[in-house]
Amino acid sequence: MKKLLFTLFTGLSFGLFAQTGDTVHVKPLNQITVVTNPNTGSNGYKGWGVFPDTSNHIRKIIATLSYKCAPGMNCGSWDYIDNLYLRRLGGVNHPSQNTEIVRFITPYGGGFTHTTWGFSWHIDVTDYAMFLHDSVEVEYIHGGYEGTNVGWQVTIDFAVINGDPIANPISFNQLWNGSFNYGDTAHPIENYLTPDTIMLDPAAVITKIRTIHTGHGEDTNDCSEFCPSIRTIKIDGNVVSTRNRWRTCGDNALYPQAGSWIYDRANWCPGSIVHPDFVMSTTLTPGNKHVFDFDMPPYIGGVASNGNGYAYEAIDAQLFQYKSINKSIDASIEEVYQPSNLPEYSRINPACDNPRILVRNNGSTAVSSLDIKYGLKGSGFQTYTWNGTLNFADTATVLLPNLSFPSTTTTSAVFQAYITGINGGQTDQYPYDDTAKVQLTSLPPIYDTAFIVYFNCNNVLEDSYYITDVQGNIVHSRIAANLQANAVYRDTLHLAPGCYTMIMYDAGGDGLNSSFNPAQGQGAFMLRKIGAIPSGYYYKVFNPDFGNFTQLSFFAVPHAFAITGIQDINNTDFNMSIFPNPTNGKAIIQYNVPANTHPTLFLYNGLGQQLMQTSLLSTENLYETDLSSLNNGFYYIKLQTEQGSSIKKIIKE
Repeated sequence: MKKLLFTLFTGLSFGLFAQTGDTVHVKPLNQITVVTNPNTGSNGYKGWGVFPDTSNHIRKIIATLSYKCAPGMNCGSWDYIDNLYLRRLGGVNHPSQNTEIVRFITPYGGGFTHTTWGFSWHIDVTDYAMFLHDSVEVEYIHGGYEGTNVGWQVTIDFAVINGDPIANPISFNQLWNGSFNYGDTAHPIENYLTPDTIMLDPAAVITKIRTIHTGHGEDTNDCSEFCPSIRTIKIDGNVVSTRNRWRTCGDNALYPQAGSWIYDRANWCPGSIVHPDFVMSTTLTPGNKHVFDFDMPPYIGGVASNGNGYAYEAIDAQLFQYKSINKSIDASIEEVYQPSNLPEYSRINPACDNPRILVRNNGSTAVSSLDIKYGLKGSGFQTYTWNGTLNFADTATVLLPNLSFPSTTTTSAVFQAYITGINGGQTDQYPYDDTAKVQLTSLPPIYDTAFIVYFNCNNVLEDSYYITDVQGNIVHSRIAANLQANAVYRDTLHLAPGCYTMIMYDAGGDGLNSSFNPAQGQGAFMLRKIGAIPSGYYYKVFNPDFGNFTQLSFFAVPHAFAITGIQDINNTDFNMSIFPNPTNGKAIIQYNVPANTHPTLFLYNGLGQQLMQTSLLSTENLYETDLSSLNNGFYYIKLQTEQGSSIKKIIKE
């Protein structure tokens, strides 16, 4: 019994909730090594976590899946199907729930550096709050057949947020669940996707169908993995949802990968969580029977190209019933896409302008406007009023205009946005999720206002690039229709100081270079410094295997002398170091320059403006400087001799 209690409580990583809005973390699986079972194609890993008890109200639960290469191994190489299930609830003697809550497709990891690579994904699993309390067993199922000498290190982290639920859950019903052949005339898929009759609870006001649906296998028609198909959901014979079971993969956040990651697929992409589909209704009659139906169009498939069978559809549909919506006026900021430190949004970050957030209506009253304040904490805020229509549970992506971070922004800066009014100034009845904060742990690079854009086209003319300013104006572009195959274009730009965003789009979804489309040849895209070719000649060399697009935000600063934001420049090795760094005033600069040279020390601010110059002696190796009179922020120390220079960043706090 003592051993069992210890096992259960290893998942406990919090105390009691202190107040509304508090978050606790539960990790039932923490840094476990995951490999395949080549004999069965499925390998399970179970773990227990202790969640808040039923006396605690749950506002939201976010599950984060973190991946690294397994210790001492290379990462896995194939795109296998993984699943996270809820098993026993309340203790080891309880029956297994056997409910899938997350589906994930592993990345093509053959090219990842096994000692440093890592990535994470998150997903809202609040619908399962009725199960996630007290002791809960979860199981992570890793699919695949590759050898056990490669694998992953996996962590499952549930962030449980205390607060009033949007609507109180009542019940859960498992609808269609399984992997069904598609195109098999002897066993049509509709034989398994039969109508399901459910008696709704007398108190049910909201019904939500949550569906995880992916297509797999590859017959002679490339189905189901590589062929789109329409799925339809009906309630009482009426079509309530029709959507294409398809997903674009060329904009995958995790790129590049070693395999065919760029190709669109049947609602999944390698190295990504499968996005659930939701169908919500508030018009069904409580206490009555209702018929739910799931349809796929007729299809006659060919035998699989490898002779192993037919295409198949992996479907897990679940019905949740809720009581009435708890608040009338209730909106929230669900996500901050830009600026963000999350790996899932790394394609568009770090950013220096035009924040993007996701808002949601959690109340019974439709939202027609939201007043949103935003800015850098301590630097003043501005207000933007969003107008539109959000019914219950609807979301909208909001671009917050006219905000550009200064080039002197440091990694201690915090972006903040919060809702101040709903529908013309009404007060939110649940204000605890109105605010979002992001500490800017990474910042865009700083380039000179003058630089060269180098673009080497490949064989096919699919790529265009644009440079835009804070207002969204295009200040420079090259359009595919006006280019020549395999041509090299060198454009010298002279930009005004400020924040800019550069985006290259590929109409074919396979970047400038892809091992899976060698016929397109190889292209190159980079930003070069103006002048001779010293060490560090390139500001930025873009990875050409970028799929649909690649993006970079940067600060343009006059005379930036090759400062790249957080990187130090060492054209000559003077063994220069600064301590303490950060400093609140005085700092010691240690250096070692050749004898009989004439070292000079310069101090610059983040705009590249010179603040100080002093001559040093080559016979000494220490110099004390004082930044007490300067504003907090980052600065640059440059040590110059006849033989070159070295630049180091110093932060004043």
